Amino acid sequence: MALSEATIIADIAEAVGAAPGGVDKNAPLEDQGLDSLGIVDLAEKWRSEGEEVDYFDLVALPTAQQWIERLAGE
Repeated sequence: MALSEATIIADIAEAVGAAPGGVDKNAPLEDQGLDSLGIVDLAEKWRSEGEEVDYFDLVALPTAQQWIERLAGE
């Protein structure tokens, strides 16, 4: 089961302390306040929900849009 775009954005927003509407899908997540520990936390959260998520895959993709394409298949 793939993650939805809304879930990915909401979880990123929560990790950086922003509203989901405040996440710019095309800007680097690092510039929006997501650090490596935040990425680890998100990967663990999504794995605990049954998703196949690899920390190193996420680190290699700098934007939320790229995460959506990888994780939601959009």
